[in-house]
Amino acid sequence: MSVPKLLCAKHGSVDMAIACIHVCQAIDSGENVGFFWNNETDGPHPDAWCGACERWSLDHPNSTTREWMTVADFKFLCVQCWDEAKEVLYKGKLGAGN
Repeated sequence: MSVPKLLCAKHGSVDMAIACIHVCQAIDSGENVGFFWNNETDGPHPDAWCGACERWSLDHPNSTTREWMTVADFKFLCVQCWDEAKEVLYKGKLGAGN
């Protein structure tokens, strides 16, 4: 199966990844929002989300996936930006699957 690509302003045409809006914004702002992921994925990188989205998910165990996805407001980003976000935001905290 072919992995979808996107045109990243920084890295050019590369494979696509997914992260919550807060992680995407933190790539530019440098704000330490945390970094969590789940290794159960079909893509080149797992979906990623911030500490606030992780807390919301834990605080709302009976919520639907749709509700959580609305809170997280997932966005597409390139796999290299995903890697950079993980390197900067994953400060030794335990993320899902790690």
